[in-house]
Amino acid sequence: EVREVFKKNSDFVLGIGGSTHRYKLGERFMKWGGELKSVICSSASIGHYNMKLGEGLNIMMGAVVTEAVTIGKGSLIHVQSSIHHDCQIGEYCEILPGSHLLGNVKIGNCTSIGSGAIVLPKISIGSGVVVGAGAVVTKNVGDGVTVKGIPAR
Repeated sequence: EVREVFKKNSDFVLGIGGSTHRYKLGERFMKWGGELKSVICSSASIGHYNMKLGEGLNIMMGAVVTEAVTIGKGSLIHVQSSIHHDCQIGEYCEILPGSHLLGNVKIGNCTSIGSGAIVLPKISIGSGVVVGAGAVVTKNVGDGVTVKGIPAR
């Protein structure tokens, strides 16, 4: 059915949560001829200097993305979250409500930063990671793990 819809209009937006689901649907729909589109709320504050924003982003109400930030395709920057200078976010990530990535944070693909979590400056978080709600990430995190708590472990 989706393939038939794409014959008339190939544009689509990923409106689903879960990094893995976003990745699977996004890639499948593009393979079927879909064109991934971004939705950026007018109340989001987006910097202008050295920004690299991938296709198919959802940047929601009240989000703040400062300067020199890279965000990979298909990522979701949720309500009232903030991404500070020189951060790099991979593809199909979720930055959930009220979370904060401080300067020079690097996040791999398909990673989820939980609601209210804080990632301190110069921290690297791998791909396929889940950071629990309210966690404070003070050390680098490898691929494919879940961390939670204060400090996150």
